[in-house]
Amino acid sequence: MTPTRDGDAGSRTLVRGLRILRLFEDGADGITQAAMSARLGVPLPTIGRLCRALCDEGFLEREESGRRLLLGPTLRQLSKVLVPVSGDTERRWMQILRDEFEEDINMAVLDGADVLYVESLPGGRSLNVSTPVGTRAHAHTVAAGKALLAELGLSELQAVMGPGPYERRTAASVGTWPELLEHLTTVRADGLARTWEEYDEGVSSVARALPPSPDSRRAAIAVTMPTARATPDRIEQIIQSISTLW
Repeated sequence: MTPTRDGDAGSRTLVRGLRILRLFEDGADGITQAAMSARLGVPLPTIGRLCRALCDEGFLEREESGRRLLLGPTLRQLSKVLVPVSGDTERRWMQILRDEFEEDINMAVLDGADVLYVESLPGGRSLNVSTPVGTRAHAHTVAAGKALLAELGLSELQAVMGPGPYERRTAASVGTWPELLEHLTTVRADGLARTWEEYDEGVSSVARALPPSPDSRRAAIAVTMPTARATPDRIEQIIQSISTLW
């Protein structure tokens, strides 16, 4: 059966909509329509129509200023269905940490060489580091990722990460296999992972892997904050609190 012209147009629209969503795979926390148009080579008016449809269905939403688009509630809900890792105990631990430190508290799972953030509690301060549910990041660049990579045996780690080199998001990022092994040795010794401006300048984090879930899917909880607030005393307080919870 020969496809109709309307069918061809509908397929092309669907593919363009999916390509818009894939722009968020690198962990982007917001993208303008102009940037989408430039990266996809699609005219801006077409991008505008597609984004309105995606917003209507909840796949995207506009930030408060209206300039950038974010992943929407539909995708956040789907991520919880597809990756059901957190339970009441883990959510309670996240709430305790958020109430104590008023920083962004996130839960992430390992997905290949990336982490996928599946739960997030925003901090209570005027300046916070937001990590929306559904955000992806290279595991070697974030504390939650390092905490989870440290749980792997050497052969499994090699299969997941490969020999390198790895993308350096900042000058402080791990970029080679020997560097990664050195960092993970420290994580295993401490029982916690720490990053200092390795994913983004001005952002620091502390994370610890959670006990294994019944389905053996591993997750980690991270406390993420602006580096200006990541003083040695504060980091030590966060470490002590995490260590007493699990």
